Amino acid sequence: MRTRRIPKIAMPLPAVSLGLYLILASAVLAQQDKWNELNLQALKLIEGQNHAAAIRILKQALDVAEETFGPESANVARTLSRLGFTYMRQGMSSEAKPLYKRSLKIWEKSSVRADPEVASDLRDLASVYMGEGKYAEAEGLLKRSLKMWEKSRGPDDLNVAAVLRGLALLHMRQGKYADAEPLLKRSLKIREKTRGPDDHDVAAVLSDLALLYDIQKKYSEADQLYRRALTIREKALGPEDPEVATALSDLAELYKTQGKYTEAEPLFKRSLTIREKTSTARPKLPAGLRK
Repeated sequence: MRTRRIPKIAMPLPAVSLGLYLILASAVLAQQDKWNELNLQALKLIEGQNHAAAIRILKQALDVAEETFGPESANVARTLSRLGFTYMRQGMSSEAKPLYKRSLKIWEKSSVRADPEVASDLRDLASVYMGEGKYAEAEGLLKRSLKMWEKSRGPDDLNVAAVLRGLALLHMRQGKYADAEPLLKRSLKIREKTRGPDDHDVAAVLSDLALLYDIQKKYSEADQLYRRALTIREKALGPEDPEVATALSDLAELYKTQGKYTEAEPLFKRSLTIREKTSTARPKLPAGLRK
């Protein structure tokens, strides 16, 4: 007589195990909510220029992420990146550097597809190396970042424009003016196409390109670009904004260099008046750029 094999009956998950699972899942979700809330708090503090408080909050978020998701998790990488960014906003690049490096290391091992986040970290770490005078390292990171942005967002994305500008400024610091010019022109074209010709971000690249021509004694080209940047800033920010004062000072310096003191004097005076009202010192140009 043939013996029939009786199929095994799947045992239900014990009620105790199911209950434990639900408790653990609930705890993780609660920690996820806490992590999200801490990041939101930090973002608001950064927008309010309260970077010291934002750093304290992001450190709490990092602790939550490490304890809840593990030290090699995507949320830890994201928190490290935000913490690094906040340190950079305070000019604390030495504190930001290891955070960006650790974030990139996590992303390299992660199965999560995060090209934009990796590209951002590469760009920001390049800024640190640029400040340290490590131009070869900075250039390598910027080129990697550029390729990732172009691949993930397309060649006309604003992030592509930002990296192009960073590469151009790097070349300017090294005196590679011929290499810098096409990068700035491409960055400018992207911004004009995406944001319009009178956008505030367009003025920043116009000023960079004007400075490039100024350094090379191409004064006519520099004059046109400085004036256009000034007009955009006055329209976008108002006639008494500190950035308008900087644009006035840039144009005045150009005239002073050419010995056009009559044209330079009223621009310097207007720039000074704005600064006295706003109590804002002019940001220093990168070493070696202004001649």
